[in-house]
Amino acid sequence: MDIDLPGVGCGFDDLPLGGFFMARRSEPVFGMCVTDGHTKSAIVFSSEKHGRPVSLAVGGLPNDLIVSFPRAVMRGDLSSIADNQSVPGAIISAAGEFYMRAYLNLGDYYTFNFRSGALERPPAHARALVFAGWRVGFLTDGKFDPIFTFPFQPRN
Repeated sequence: MDIDLPGVGCGFDDLPLGGFFMARRSEPVFGMCVTDGHTKSAIVFSSEKHGRPVSLAVGGLPNDLIVSFPRAVMRGDLSSIADNQSVPGAIISAAGEFYMRAYLNLGDYYTFNFRSGALERPPAHARALVFAGWRVGFLTDGKFDPIFTFPFQPRN
């Protein structure tokens, strides 16, 4: 028998760098596992009512039950292409890689490679395409089934 489950339960320490996940809470919290080279952390995506839409949780979410989505696919929204690389939560496509900034407070942020989860900035002179909107989901029978949309949109 084949079993096709979209997610795998784990602890935060078990997540792969660059892995997309959901923390099980009263309202699910989505994020991506990253590192500054020393500390495994999480970029956390949330609604405006819970603070910043994109923030860095240094040390990750060690006390949460985590659902890892190893087969998730990200799709950028073509209508959301922007010129400003500092748009919170935007995916920056430059030099064949993808980046995102996560904010610690009003002025401080870190930039991570979205695929590897490593602390890394786009090359200084690379031409960049910025997607302010994107979705993560699964390809099922050739159809994209989203599980998370950014900017945050609650599921009905």
